[in-house]
This record gives sequence, C-alpha cells and structure tokens, in this order.
Amino acid sequence: MNKEKIKEFLKDNQNRLLVLLIAFTILIRLYYFFKVGEQSIWWDEGDYLAVSKGFALNWFNQEWWSHFSGIRPLLLPMIWFIFFKLNLSELLMRFFTLLVPSVGIVYLTYAIGRDLYNKRAGLIAGLMMSVYWVMMFYTFRLLSDIPAMFFGMLSIYCFWSLYIKKEKPLGLYLCILFGVLGFTTRFPLALVPVTCVIYLLVTERLKLIKNKVVLKSGIIGVIILAVYFLLAGLLGSGIFTAIKMYFGPSAESLKTPIFTAFKNIFGMTFDVFNLFQNSFMGIVWMIALVIGLITFANLFLGFDLFLKRKHKEFDADFFVLLWLIIHFFFYVVIIRAANDRWLLMLMPALFYIAAKGMLFVYDGLKKYNREIAIVALVLLLGGGFYQNIIHSDQLIKMKYTSYGEEKQAGLWIKENFQGIPKIMTASTVQIAYYSDGYTYSFYTNDTEYLNCVDIITGSINEDETCQKTTEELFDKKVKEINPDFLIVHVFEPVFTPKWVYTYPDKHRNELIPVQAYFADEKKTQPLLVLYQYKK
Repeated sequence: MNKEKIKEFLKDNQNRLLVLLIAFTILIRLYYFFKVGEQSIWWDEGDYLAVSKGFALNWFNQEWWSHFSGIRPLLLPMIWFIFFKLNLSELLMRFFTLLVPSVGIVYLTYAIGRDLYNKRAGLIAGLMMSVYWVMMFYTFRLLSDIPAMFFGMLSIYCFWSLYIKKEKPLGLYLCILFGVLGFTTRFPLALVPVTCVIYLLVTERLKLIKNKVVLKSGIIGVIILAVYFLLAGLLGSGIFTAIKMYFGPSAESLKTPIFTAFKNIFGMTFDVFNLFQNSFMGIVWMIALVIGLITFANLFLGFDLFLKRKHKEFDADFFVLLWLIIHFFFYVVIIRAANDRWLLMLMPALFYIAAKGMLFVYDGLKKYNREIAIVALVLLLGGGFYQNIIHSDQLIKMKYTSYGEEKQAGLWIKENFQGIPKIMTASTVQIAYYSDGYTYSFYTNDTEYLNCVDIITGSINEDETCQKTTEELFDKKVKEINPDFLIVHVFEPVFTPKWVYTYPDKHRNELIPVQAYFADEKKTQPLLVLYQYKK
C-alpha cells in the first residue's frame, strides 16, 4: 500500500479507529507478553508441549506417550516440533503461535463484523474481543485454543467475506482449508465448517447439489483430512481415542443430564445478574447482548421471507444465530460440559449481537440527542471494557507464578543429573518437558490397581485395602524401572494416592531429599519435595 492509498484509507474516521484498535491490541499484548515471559506451564499445556518435544527427542516409548499423543489433535504439536528441532526459545514459540494469532483474531472479528453488518459493528466487536478476559488470559498460555480460534475465524472470514459477499469460489475452498486446520488443532472447531455447510443447505437447498464449487470444496476437505489422519496415525494419534475419552463409559457427556448441562452453560454464558462469578461477559456487555437479541425480532417475524430468499437483509442475522445455536447445542447436548476457553469460538457471535444492541441504543437516542447517545454508547462499551481489562490483569498476574515449583524441580534435574533421568511423579508431562527425562506416574496397569480407581474422579479409592494394594504395586513398579528421582507435591491430588505423602518416610533408606520448595518463608509448608534414589 503506497502513501496515497494510506492517506486515502486514513481519511475515513472509522479506518482510523481500526488502526487505533489494532495498535492497542498489539501494545497491551506485548505488555503482558514481556511481563509473564516463559511462565510455568499447567497440565494441559504439558500435554501439548511434551508431545511436541517428544517428536524431537524420540519419546515414543514414554509411559504416557500413547495416551497424550492419542487424545490430542497433532497439528499444533507438529508446528511446535519445528521450534524444538531448530532449538528456538519458548518465548519465540509463544510470540508466533499465540500472540500473533491473538492479534489476528481481533482483526478478523472486526472484518467479519464489518461484512456481516457494518464497520461500526465490526469495531465494537473487535474492541470487545481485544480485552475479553478469557481471550487475554489464554493468549499467554501454551494451549491450542488461540491457534484453533485463529483458524476458525479465518474460515468464517473466507466463507462470509469472500464466498458469500464477493461470490469468489476461492473463499469456499479456503473456508474448508482453514476449517480443517482448525479441526486438526482442536477437534470442536469442526463446528465452524459445519455451521457454514448448514447455512448453505438452508439458503441454497437443492441448488447445492449442482454447485460444483461446493463439491470441489468437499473433495479438498476430504483430501486434507485423509493426509492428516494418515500422518497422525503414523505418529500414534487418531480421533477414535479422543472419542472414547469424551464419549466413553466414564465421559462427562454420559454422566451429566442435559438439563444440568444447559443450566450450567447458560449460566456461564448468559447470566445477566452475575459480574464474573458465572457470566463470561460481565453484566454491562450482557445487558447490551440482551438488547441486541431484541433486534433479531425482524428475522423471526420475516422468517418465511428469508426462507423464500425474497429478502437478503436477514442473512447476516441468520448466520450469527446459527453460529450461536450450533456451538451452544454441541456443548449442552453432546459434550454436556464447558469452561471459559472451550467457548471462545462462541464469543464473536455474542459480541456481534451485543454490538448490534449498543448501536440500536445509540441510533435510537441519536434521533433526539446526540450527546446522550454518545454517553450511552460509552457507558455500554466502556463499562464492559473496564470490567474485562481489570479482570484480565488480575487473573494473569494471579496465575503467573502457579506451578512454578514444578518448573524449578524439572530444571534442577536437567541441570544436575548426568544422562537421561527416570522420574516418578504425578506431573508426568510437565516434568518430562522441563527435565528432558523419562517420567512415570504412581499408577500401574495391573488389574488390582485399575479396580481401585474411581471411574468418575480418576483417583484411588481411599479404603485401606486399595491404598495398601496400590502402594505394593508401586513398589513393584519402582523395582522394575529403577528410577533416579521421586517427586512428591501438592499440585495434582487426583493423580497422587494418599500413601504417596508418607512414602518417603517409609523408605528413608532408599530416598534422599535433594531439593524442596515451600509456601512460606519459614519453610514449614512444603509444596514440592524432590527425592533422589540411592544407587
């Protein structure tokens, strides 16, 4: 873009606001990026990172390998593998695969909103996304949510902005491409191309059968999926393992009644009367969302006209509503569980509706008094902005040091042990990632052990027989493995049988405490103790 085009672009006040929005998005993310740096990882982060590093270090025979490589989509680990293979820093990994896509998501939120409705709606939704506390927090966590959402938003942009609005066949091809990439990053992102396909089924109906662009797009999608599943299968992964975990006998989807799931997820997503305890958006933006939903009345009243395709002014509302319903239905009826980051891909649709609500109030008041209209818009947009940015700041800073003791212990082993260590620990993936060692859990695959595992919680039954049996089986495992270290900590109580906390005292002749980390300065409350086995 030459200088003349830039000048022309900046003549539009809304384009200037877009530049300010992107600049703000970049700056606030860079501020926290340098503040938290390479913060300690959590369990789910360890899943992805240990698998990624495992590709580089040939960890295919790690005890945990088949499980964690089996339940996770492998596109992101494959990308991170390149960073490990090139010996690039974790900070660079965070920058290119989290921060850059996070900024891209904000721009795409604007661009999709602009093409669905107008620039004003796009700017409002983009600003909401730029400070949304869930988005902000996970921009600095090495998980699949941000990269997957980036692919999902790219898929929707290509579908709506290029294929629907500009009628470019390339748009649908790219929609399927990015939709598949989103799915291979995080399986529920399959909902994005599903939403697009259902929209086409409703709007084109029988014409869809004769649409060669749709047919070619389907073929492209099948080919890309086939290549992915072939590669993933060779690396020990597949969707069937994940399906078994999420829909098998012990899955949440079978334990939770649909009504309970609806009540929980509806409360998290739409509860107007809670500030942050249950509602993701906060009360101010939630009010705007409710007002925005009122604007959909025309779609319902004129739905017959929409179906007859006589009027296309309802198309954007229908697509946003479809986006919302399909995602909500999936988590309520199929998965029957959700948390803040699982619902990230749902939020742009909610922000577009809230943006419509704010503009509805603004345009209505502007007819009578422009100043009052501006004040109302500032209160609705600024109130939620303030709530989210404050909550983001508090959450990022509060969680910054969490699990730091695990990182320190893993790095201590890496720096002080010659060779490849073997470590008994509840935090198998985190410790493997930091120590570059082989890690083993306190569990075994013996029938007696499995019979003592609570199928709902995953913990060991607390009755005396199970505690004694599982401890004896662990002793047997120790003799077989001949480990170098034992880590006992408070961070994974579900994966730590109760006998583990007294185990070192019972085996003083075998274990030497070499490192410890405490919750208090007087060192009376140990958080993690690292023991070395005598050889």
